[in-house]
Amino acid sequence: MKKLELKARQKNLLALIGEATLSPIKIMKGMFIFSEETKKLTKSTERYEFEPYNYGPCSTQIYNDLETLESLGYIKSEPAIGQSWKYYSLTTKGLKFVDKYLNSIDSKIAKYIDSIRNYVVHTPFRKLLRDIYSNYPSYAVNSLFKNEKGKIVI
Repeated sequence: MKKLELKARQKNLLALIGEATLSPIKIMKGMFIFSEETKKLTKSTERYEFEPYNYGPCSTQIYNDLETLESLGYIKSEPAIGQSWKYYSLTTKGLKFVDKYLNSIDSKIAKYIDSIRNYVVHTPFRKLLRDIYSNYPSYAVNSLFKNEKGKIVI
């Protein structure tokens, strides 16, 4: 049986999760920052495509890839108590893969992925979204955090 080769964007998704346990929204925002900030350093196949949505930039490809990576044994999920979503973390297989992957790519990109992970892990959601809206205002057009005058209030 032929071994399934991961897509470049899936490899970067695994690297972003790293040793962290992240909610889908933090994964989404981290991958958005990676996609926007590395356009000159990466190919389009290494990034996700995003659209403005209720809570900022969204890519349904990420949800699909999380399911695929879980079914392949690279990640595991745990329900978020009282929520409809799950937390994601890497399995031993995923951690081993990421270790090899980060050592095989440009060190600038590997360091940048680590810095994005650190930022999303330690930044409260509202501040994370405020920063994204400030740097990428076009992704705020459908935000649920608008007042009746259309101003972002987060």
